[in-house]
Amino acid sequence: MMNAFEDADGRIQLDQCLSNVNAFPFIQRASGLHVAPGDTGARLARWTINLRDGSDCVTETVIGPPETSR
Repeated sequence: MMNAFEDADGRIQLDQCLSNVNAFPFIQRASGLHVAPGDTGARLARWTINLRDGSDCVTETVIGPPETSR
């Protein structure tokens, strides 16, 4: 978790670093995984939870790093 706050509209915002697999190469090797760094799906994401609308939805918005060409 990087940051969390309630915005002016009453939504809870959770900023965090996420990855589709463990990002540490030594853990990948120990698990038998061989994932290239660019294929981990690593991202800085914001999860938004709107408690006022009665739903249980979490919306993910990627907020970084910027896409790079390969």
